[in-house]
Amino acid sequence: MFSVFLSVALLYTSFQTGSPDFSKLAGPYEAVVYPIPNRFYLPGIKNLFKKAKKEIRVFIFTARYYREYKGDVGKKLLSYLKDALKRGVRVELILDASDWNKRNSLHNKMFAEELKKYGAEVWYDPPDITSHDKVIVVDSEYVVVGSTNWSFYALMANNEASVIIKSPGLAEYYLRYMDEVKRVSMKDLPPYYGWKKFYERQMKKIPNSKEGSSMPRSLAAPAPDIDGYKALVYAVPNRNYTIALHELLTHAKDSVLIAMLSARTYERDTFIFNEIILDDLRKLGKSGVYTELILDGSNFNRVNTVQNKEEFIDLLRPYGVNAHFDAYDITTHAKLILVDEKYLLFGSSNWTLPALEWNDEGNVLIISGGASRYFRQYFNVIKKDSPKNLPSWYRTN
Repeated sequence: MFSVFLSVALLYTSFQTGSPDFSKLAGPYEAVVYPIPNRFYLPGIKNLFKKAKKEIRVFIFTARYYREYKGDVGKKLLSYLKDALKRGVRVELILDASDWNKRNSLHNKMFAEELKKYGAEVWYDPPDITSHDKVIVVDSEYVVVGSTNWSFYALMANNEASVIIKSPGLAEYYLRYMDEVKRVSMKDLPPYYGWKKFYERQMKKIPNSKEGSSMPRSLAAPAPDIDGYKALVYAVPNRNYTIALHELLTHAKDSVLIAMLSARTYERDTFIFNEIILDDLRKLGKSGVYTELILDGSNFNRVNTVQNKEEFIDLLRPYGVNAHFDAYDITTHAKLILVDEKYLLFGSSNWTLPALEWNDEGNVLIISGGASRYFRQYFNVIKKDSPKNLPSWYRTN
């Protein structure tokens, strides 16, 4: 689905002069970009859904709410969509139903069942495909793309990079993309997922019976221009991501700034994409282009942290790349690449084998000086919060 075959010969090229070649991508589309990182996401989505007149289509990895917690953000999202349905707006959800993560799939169904009562149309992707996208299209005009799932920590604590893009051209592309996914999707979860028992357990939780614990620490992103930023945008789903990334890294002239949840290498001859990314970054470091990589160093997911350290941070530092962790008590779930303060690439793709080779992933490439300057400020917020000295548990050797 909307994939592009990527040969080693195409990717493994030396650094180029001139501008990146995006001719293999869909676009460019004229657009206005409205950043909604971190805590700007929920109010941005609220306003967008409130303005919807005809249709809201959602394609997302995680959509979850908690019956037992007062003021739960998942319930707020449910209320925004219910209000739209009551106004006669068509609402459609395509949700992940991966075999490897049945619990996430069951929570997705719990969320969807609430909306089906009001007339929402719901689809689940095939069990053997992970749909990691976080893409929303409203009224064939607005597209939401980014890293933000519909979960408590994504909405209330994580560093997340997402945007609302006003672009009928991009909207048309992602609507066709969703239609292709829906063509192979299911109307319900397979019986072996164990929905009945899961539902019975959830119903035992009394709605609004808990206040919840104290709020997690959260970084305040800089306020974006309310009028948005003029831009040219390209659709970058699935395998197209590696094409766009390689073009950006091999044509960078001044700076490359990256904030990323996960970066991996693999002992597997047939998977070469991350080795190419590593090689591109090493060449950048040696060439004098300022290159900085911030990877997630969360205390709650030490396995991811250790892998980030051993498989990318330790491998890049000798080549002049400023590679380091973010703060240990906040998850940087963003997948943000900023090149020459002109190009932005972000969405749902991590630098992992599933993301780059198997998953459905939704990303966007943005060319905009204004949006790039904004996300440079956002990157600096994460950088300023990053530790100078790492906790002892980070050390793996």
